[in-house]
Amino acid sequence: MRSILRSAASEPLLIDQAIRVLDAFVDADRRSAHLTELVAVAARFAARDVGVDDADGRLVAVSPGASTIAPIARATILRRSLGPRSDATGTVWMRGASEDDAYRVLILDQLSSAVERLRAPEADRATTASADELVLSLIDATSPLEARHRAARRLGINADESVRAVALATPLHREGADLLPLRHRTLPDERGRSWAIVADEASDRMRASTIALGVGCAGDLARLPVSAAEAERALRFTAADEHGRRVWLADDLAGLQFLANETPSALLQSNDVIRLRAALSGPRAAEELAIFEEIAWSSSVRTAAVRLGYHHSSLAARMARLSAAVGFSAGEPANRVRLQSALLAVRLVGTEPDFDER
Repeated sequence: MRSILRSAASEPLLIDQAIRVLDAFVDADRRSAHLTELVAVAARFAARDVGVDDADGRLVAVSPGASTIAPIARATILRRSLGPRSDATGTVWMRGASEDDAYRVLILDQLSSAVERLRAPEADRATTASADELVLSLIDATSPLEARHRAARRLGINADESVRAVALATPLHREGADLLPLRHRTLPDERGRSWAIVADEASDRMRASTIALGVGCAGDLARLPVSAAEAERALRFTAADEHGRRVWLADDLAGLQFLANETPSALLQSNDVIRLRAALSGPRAAEELAIFEEIAWSSSVRTAAVRLGYHHSSLAARMARLSAAVGFSAGEPANRVRLQSALLAVRLVGTEPDFDER
């Protein structure tokens, strides 16, 4: 890069070109690009034939048009030896360039470093992984179990420790986020979703959170991807504001969590959902929905009243009106799951006529 800076005065576009090269290799690293793709990146920017020799003499070579070409005779070309961290010795090369060509030297150096990282032993690559990448590896069902064990060791999680995955939809700088007992937390992805790991014994403390959370099942490392899927489903049932539950544990939802897999149009086919949405069509719909959720997951109307700060007779009257609207006795224990299902479905599709497909 120093040689690029020295040449910048005579070639004003050189710095801009160099930045584009660096950005391209950073992006290739992020995407875990394969060897041929890395060589094609170098060939495209250099407008030269570029290749990689491995220890057995095989040649990967790509033309500037990014099409693979046949092995070529070794001419006087710019070369870089692969470093000691790679799995196999070899050389990266560029035809029609020299050490005096600062721009193409930069390209070849970037390619050499990228190939070394690609071919480094997996254990060495893991040492450079960010905390975000390690957490995402833990919850990725396609990640080999051995890779998940390595990630767990780097994060200080024991292989036999009981942990849960947590899905967050709230920005991490939101007040109160740092008070949660989260062991590890990722930055938000393109959907605004963040992930975290929490010890099983700390899960009850999560219930009091004012931040929207979905908490998956407890288990060992092998079960974390399942826990993450449950956490993401649970998050979909959380309330968008203070009217309703901000935290759902997959344990509380049990099999009802799979309602989150249904499309809104499918949920709106249910008569219970249609009637419940009609009953909640007033200006206080969000508040009413939150009250009925509390009742549906409490042991009794009286218990719900204590939690909500209402007189139990007031809630009993509301339940009577709800029963008349939906066409079944909402307060009967035998109808508890039916009521819970309808409430969760309405939470997913919303109470407005034009539902919010979250």
